[in-house]
Order: sequence, then structure tokens, then C-alpha cells
Amino acid sequence: MDAQTTDAVAAAKAKLDELYDVHDHYFCADKGDKQRRLQMLADEVIALVDAIKAEGNRSVRAALWYIKGKALDAFPIYDATAEQLLSQAAKLDPCNLDTWVALGNCLWKKGDLLMAKNCFENCLEYGLSKHALRSLSMVLRKLGTRPEDKVHHVRMSLQHAKQAVSLDLADGESWYVLGNAYLALFFGDTHSTIDLDRSLAAYTRAEKAGAGRNPDLHFNRANVFRYKEDYAEAVTSYLTAHELDPSLRAIEIVDSIAQFTKHVAALIQRKGRLSVKRISQLAAALPPAVVVQGRSPSLLAALKLGLNEGVVVALKLLADVPRNHEPPGSFIMMDGAETACAVSVYHLDSEAGVKIADDDTVYVLDPFLKVVALAHAGHSTSYHCVHVAEPHLFLINGKVVAESYAHAGVHLDNFDA
Repeated sequence: MDAQTTDAVAAAKAKLDELYDVHDHYFCADKGDKQRRLQMLADEVIALVDAIKAEGNRSVRAALWYIKGKALDAFPIYDATAEQLLSQAAKLDPCNLDTWVALGNCLWKKGDLLMAKNCFENCLEYGLSKHALRSLSMVLRKLGTRPEDKVHHVRMSLQHAKQAVSLDLADGESWYVLGNAYLALFFGDTHSTIDLDRSLAAYTRAEKAGAGRNPDLHFNRANVFRYKEDYAEAVTSYLTAHELDPSLRAIEIVDSIAQFTKHVAALIQRKGRLSVKRISQLAAALPPAVVVQGRSPSLLAALKLGLNEGVVVALKLLADVPRNHEPPGSFIMMDGAETACAVSVYHLDSEAGVKIADDDTVYVLDPFLKVVALAHAGHSTSYHCVHVAEPHLFLINGKVVAESYAHAGVHLDNFDA
């Protein structure tokens, strides 16, 4: 390859990098504006490529087909010509790891997830690539129909994400994918809050490592905080996501959080809007204080903030709080002293409210008490909430209810190639 051709190929690659900087990091409310920017840059890349005479040089042809194919693949819609060019580039130069990743992403967009997975795995046969590992981590979470297969894929996804991070601890995108992998592990398998905390830690590392321009990072982190009912942190992250990408529904969610907390606080204060007589009847219907599974009976007022091990509180339902079928299940409950608080049950969605009847007694074992607080748009809300993170700690008439987990609107690996 002569110096002139080398310089021309380098110029085309530089323009391709510029194209994908817009692709990955430019967000605006007007999607048409981004589309026009991408089209302009893609046209420039293709013009630069078409002006280069590859002649019989195999390596030059492979490089040009890769550059042109990836430029054509910079749009949301699958492009058959892009697949053809990237496939030819991979055949000519199978050692080019970037080509395998680009081809896999193109096939993913086509909807051929198994072939996309094969491309990422082929890439890893020629050498370690954090890009291939991240993509493989993401695509694995889309595969499988049987529950056991899905669990296996989620666990393998986490391993690939960890390996991608290990290859470059300073890569924010790899940390972001690892955060999503932990989040998928929580919802798809473990249901352990430890994995939620690990996802938050990975998102923090991602931001520090330069991925702070990714609005989905802030949106996903906000969703985790919302799921944990850490609403002040959630609102901060949603607002950051909105600043980066106004097309996200982050502001709408912030408003819904503010309305939800006001609604819950009002229900607690008014004890589910029940009459004084009905409240007295419910309190009187609670059974005598007894030890349950070795836990000593307690009233809500005696609980300390945080975990109250070795304690059980007996409650009556005052009202359930619908949450659009998203976990946690939220209820307003009352103890025998007629003290009301919110109760969030993390192994139920809001549909579980129909399982609790007026004559049922709810027992919460080892209750975790926290203060839910939010100050937003000039309004402040604060109330006590009992969090129930494990199924065996929530009993209805002495029996554990069934588990039901759901994604809380998380943008896991939002694929927008």
C-alpha cells in the first residue's frame, strides 16, 4: 500500500469515527436532526471510500469494505448492502476484530440473533476484544425461551461483561454493560438486592470512566433508585438523562414519582380514607400478639430505622396503591395501635393487592424500616415505609405468597445501532 492510499484510508477511518461519535453521543428531541447529521457524515465516508483505488490489494479492499459497510450500518434500519460488505471484509481479513463486531451488530439489527452471537464468538477466536465481549454479553440476554436457558444466558452474560471490564478498567462503556448485566441477573435469576447494589456501583464506575454522556446509563440508574424507592436519587438521575436526551420520558416519570409519593403520604395520613369506625374494627380484628417463627411481636412505633431482626409486626390492609403492574407491590397498612405506614413488597407486583382481603392478617418478619423522602418542584414529601425484600418474610395468614418479579421499565442494553 503506497503512502497516498494509506493516508486516504486513514482519512476515511477518521471520518467513520466522527460518524459514530454522533451515532453514540449526540442526542436531541428532534430525531430527524440526528438522522440528517448521520446521513451527511455517512455520505462523506462513502465518498472518501469510493475515491480510493483498491486495485488488487487484499488488505485495502478489506479495510474499505469494512469502513463503507459500517457507515451504511449507522442507521436504525437494517441495510443488506452493509451486511454484504462487512461479510466480504470478514472473509478477506478474518483477523480484523472490529469487522466481526460490526457484522454481528448488523445481523443483530436484522433480527438474526444467533448469527450475531456467532460473529461475536468468531471474533473472540481471533483475539480478545472488549467490544465483542460487551456485544456478546448483551445479545445473550436476548436469547432463550425456556426459563432455565434464560438463567444460563444471563449468568454467561455477566461473565462476558466482567471479562470486558478486566481488559480495560478505564472503559466506561464496559462498566455500563456490566451494570446492566447485574441488573438482568437480579430480575432474571437471583432477586438479590446485592446485585442491585452491584449494578449501581458499576454505573458509578461507568460515569467516572467517561460514559456519563450515555443517557441510558442515567435512566437505568434512575430506575434502580426508583425500584428501591430512593426517590431523591432517582429524580436526580432522571433529570440528567433528560438533559442528555430530551426524547426520553424521564420528565414524565419524575412527575409520576412526585404524584405517587404525595398520594401515598396522603393515604397514610388519612389511613386509607377509611372511617374511624372501620379503622377500629380492623385494629380489633388483629389476633393477639404472638411469636411467629421465633420473632417477637412489635408495633410499628417501636421499630428503629433499618433492619429489625428477630421482630414481627402484624398488620391489616387499609389500601393498596396501584403501580402499573411494576414492582414493588405497595400497600397502606396499620398495626394494632392504629399506626399506619406504607409497606413495599419486592417480590410482588401491584396485582398482588387482590390477594389480601379485609379479614386477612399480614405478618412482616424482620421488617426493614426506612424514610421515603422527596423534595421536588417546591414540594416536600416524607413518610415511613416498611420494605420487604424476601418472599419468606411476608406472610398472609401465616402463609408465604408466590413470587412475581418484573422489569421496572429498564432500558437494558437499549440497542439503537
